[in-house]
Amino acid sequence: MGYFIFFLFSFYVYLFSQEISFGEGGKYPLSTLIKHKTSVTKVGSHSYRLELVRSKIDASELFLDFENLKSSELKDKKNNYPILYSLYTVTEGESHQGKRYASFTTRDSQIQIATNNSRLLSQKIISEPFYFSFHIMPGELEQNSNIFYKTYITGSKKYGIECNIIRNSLEVTFHNFFYYNSKDTRTYKLRSPNSIRSKEWTHIFISVEPITGYVRLYENGVETAQFQALYSEIDKTPLIVGFHPNDTNPLIIGRAFYGKLDNFMIGKGLFEEVQNLSLPYNSVFYNPNIKFASHARGYAISRVLSTRYSHSIPSSIHYKMDLPEGTLGEVLYRFSDKPFEENSNEISWQSYDPKLFLEQTKNLYFQYFQWKVILRADYSGKFTPSLSSFSLKYKESKPPAKPFGLRVTSYDHNTLKVCLSWNSNHERDVINGGGYFIHYGVSPNEMIATLEVDESLSKIQGIKHSEDIKQKYNSLEQCVTNELIQINAERKKEKNLLFLRHGLTYYFKISAYNDKYPWGVYDENFLVGYDQKSELSTPVSFTFKTQPSEWK
Repeated sequence: MGYFIFFLFSFYVYLFSQEISFGEGGKYPLSTLIKHKTSVTKVGSHSYRLELVRSKIDASELFLDFENLKSSELKDKKNNYPILYSLYTVTEGESHQGKRYASFTTRDSQIQIATNNSRLLSQKIISEPFYFSFHIMPGELEQNSNIFYKTYITGSKKYGIECNIIRNSLEVTFHNFFYYNSKDTRTYKLRSPNSIRSKEWTHIFISVEPITGYVRLYENGVETAQFQALYSEIDKTPLIVGFHPNDTNPLIIGRAFYGKLDNFMIGKGLFEEVQNLSLPYNSVFYNPNIKFASHARGYAISRVLSTRYSHSIPSSIHYKMDLPEGTLGEVLYRFSDKPFEENSNEISWQSYDPKLFLEQTKNLYFQYFQWKVILRADYSGKFTPSLSSFSLKYKESKPPAKPFGLRVTSYDHNTLKVCLSWNSNHERDVINGGGYFIHYGVSPNEMIATLEVDESLSKIQGIKHSEDIKQKYNSLEQCVTNELIQINAERKKEKNLLFLRHGLTYYFKISAYNDKYPWGVYDENFLVGYDQKSELSTPVSFTFKTQPSEWK
């Protein structure tokens, strides 16, 4: 344990360096933090880090993550749709999320999913917004292919949805998917102006909004195509959306497609609500219509921590954080000399800046401390910042040492006077601004009264006010009389203390306090600094003789 020593007239005070630490080698593990959209991940045998929690696929109705070891083991993670047939190559590598993805490499590669289960893919009328979402990386020579389709042919008309790559660009066709009545059906197409790259993942998001009639195509979070299915230019009534009532055909994925596929999802919700579901973390959102941008964040917060003693002095904050380009990691702190609740708004937060920290905490004393870290992914939602350790270093202000050398130096039985001497405490903050309490009682283990002031109503310091502290500090003295007890009693609420009497034995102890002790404050709610008082000294006793009138 390190310490600093300050000299003044050969008196000294110890300020001990202490530390509150989390994470690597710290007293507190990161798991003790209160976490919101963050989690602790193990990265080594004894190493952990705090990072953003990965997105959960809660809003989807169908979810294929392709993390299974065999294609025949593929299942809908939401358990809503049975898999009728599944053949593809399970590939481990740089998947968008997780460890594996599906590679469609042969003519027989495909996935068939049953849809006759009264869910979204078999509904005649769909009234809620829904989407198709997946990550794709087509083969280099795959200019034209079919990614998925769910169609039904009757009376020379095709109904349903199919998604194709046509000359390297995505095209989604809604065959007679919109209608005014059973005879008046409409077909619409979404066609992207962009070419899909064959060496990197592209996130495709197809959004259908039945209430407004809008259908939109997003590629990597950017809208690239849209249409609005309305009855006419004059009549702006959105058309009804839904599959043909007789369509019980399965959803076919990858039958005429050569390439890679990951995280195939179908579910309900608007793009703004679910766009991040297929990303590891939340990406930035920008609404061009109202010129508004937002980016969701996570945080972790410590419980309110307490130092052993009041009037601790903050020295420095250190933390180890990994910040990939474009991510955000911000550390906040707050100090207080009084207790506060974890979610309290009464104590303001400060953002940690190493250049400003010492200036911001100058002349600050505390006993209660709380810290917080805010994390935010990069714009794409691919990378998370992480924190592996945090520590606060501070100087601890210890209470004075227990006084020693207490003794009876003189007395007067007739006037009920006993004079006590003791050796001065050497702490600077006791000599300059502190003082002593005299405690007494009629047994050595129970002090039932305390004297706080001398005859001049000043702190008990054991010296005459004309004396030089540099010459007198070694031996201090204070006489106790009933007059002094009465002076102290007047300062008490009950105005009553135990008085000295002939024929009784009294036990005395003393304690020292420093300049941080709230001397003269009697507010029970004022708790700060009461711990800056020493333990009680070893007792001494004195017995007053009986009076002659009591000899009979």
